[in-house]
Amino acid sequence: MFRNHGGSTWSSKAAIFVVAGVSAGVGLGLLLGGLGQHVVTDARAAAAAVLGLVAVAVGGLELSGRRLRLLQCNRETPQSWVSLGAWKWAITNGASLGCGAASRLGFWSWYLVPLAAFGVGDPLAGAAIYGTYGGVRTLAPLGLVVAHRALGAEHDFHYRAQWLLRHHAAARRVSGVHLVAVGVFVALVTGP
Repeated sequence: MFRNHGGSTWSSKAAIFVVAGVSAGVGLGLLLGGLGQHVVTDARAAAAAVLGLVAVAVGGLELSGRRLRLLQCNRETPQSWVSLGAWKWAITNGASLGCGAASRLGFWSWYLVPLAAFGVGDPLAGAAIYGTYGGVRTLAPLGLVVAHRALGAEHDFHYRAQWLLRHHAAARRVSGVHLVAVGVFVALVTGP
């Protein structure tokens, strides 16, 4: 991720990466929350109730082991961005990950982020929802890099990375539980 391991240079690039991700999320959240405030409250509540039921259904399928193909831009961020230089790469890659839809998504629960930002009908609440997503999405890979540096041993890092990949099904179940729980909550709160 950040090849130059020199102290402050590395940490400043990492900070820019995270700030870009959070900023992209905040910007999209402001936009979606602002757009949502122009939708009649009753229509927004009805749509939220229906989407809550859809979340329950999709989460239930995930929990049963059935996988629905994700609607997404199924790709990693382009390797060519590395040639932009470390600072521009940190900004571009961070912003791409912070908005979410521009790169590969692992779980259906991501769709709750933009829908929730729109559904709250408030730009600041939308910014908080989506900005949190941008922060989590950029801090997660940064956490792996920090862990790698702290471990110091290549074997240990790869072992832990493989462990994460082997437990992808467990993460999918957790995401399924999340979808069901949020869907039930939204359907109950916004339904008739």
